[in-house]
Amino acid sequence: MKFFFILIAVFLGSTNPDLGTIRAHFKVANNSKEKANAFYELFSEEPAASALVEAYRGAAITLKAKNSSDLLHKKKYATEGLTILEKSIAKEPKNVEMRLIRLSIQEHAPKILKYNSNIQEDRKMIVEGYKKESKAVKDLIKDYSLQSKVFSDTEKQNF
Repeated sequence: MKFFFILIAVFLGSTNPDLGTIRAHFKVANNSKEKANAFYELFSEEPAASALVEAYRGAAITLKAKNSSDLLHKKKYATEGLTILEKSIAKEPKNVEMRLIRLSIQEHAPKILKYNSNIQEDRKMIVEGYKKESKAVKDLIKDYSLQSKVFSDTEKQNF
């Protein structure tokens, strides 16, 4: 009987949270170190079942880098997070939500990282793909665009 409960605990402990929870944490993760840490804690060390959840995990690790005070940890987390994010996008290059994740990371990345080469490409894909997305993704895009400097006022009004 103990084995059965241990098996359930391990199974439940290793699952990733649902997309609604992930999106809610992502929206506020850049607001404070505590919120970034809460976003990071949603994910296990194991790769996620979907490229989208894996992209969010990459973003969470990247935010961990932003909030680290140790330069070696900053570099380690940034490299790991960006690698995960880029691999996820390579698996699904037309995924608008993943492009939004990357755009948000690139828009806020320190200039020293030189991680900003896809901003206009991602913006264009988001604008063009917006109408085809689910309500949840549309809401995420709209919320993000309001504080973003990448989108024009016209684009923001069309979201």
